[in-house]
Amino acid sequence: MPSNINLLPQSGNVSTSILKASGRLVKATVVLFVAFLVFGSLGAVFLVVTNTELADKIAENDSYKANIKSLQEAEQNLVLVRDRVGKVKTIINQRDFEEKLAKIRTLIASLPVEAKPEALEINVAKSTIKLVFESSQELSVFIKFLVASSDYQLVNLNTLEFKGSGNIDLELELV
Repeated sequence: MPSNINLLPQSGNVSTSILKASGRLVKATVVLFVAFLVFGSLGAVFLVVTNTELADKIAENDSYKANIKSLQEAEQNLVLVRDRVGKVKTIINQRDFEEKLAKIRTLIASLPVEAKPEALEINVAKSTIKLVFESSQELSVFIKFLVASSDYQLVNLNTLEFKGSGNIDLELELV
């Protein structure tokens, strides 16, 4: 009968429970390593995607800054244009006023000697003048001059008053 003789020292033998535990430990290590690789890859992909999105947002932000700067320049130009238009309107109104003033001077210069201007109002739309004549003959001479003159497109007679002293008050609106 054969006998079971073990010549190896007993300290070198590994028990089956230790072998099972080491096998499980190796499998767990492989699973953890694979999980580390998967999560590491996902983290790297996340970083790349986030970095790309960040670069896109930075480019978009720079684009917005450039648009804001160009709009600020456009707004400054618009303010300057509005200011210039206002000044041009002022100059045009001043020229119109000077032309109206020159026409009124001509009108007053044509008055007969005894006629006197009593009131004068000049604005952009119209001029109003109030005159006092000592006789109807002076009034007739003045009206003939006014009709012959092409300075005014429209002449409105606001008032015509005959005073007891023989004076005639005339108020005209000249357009």
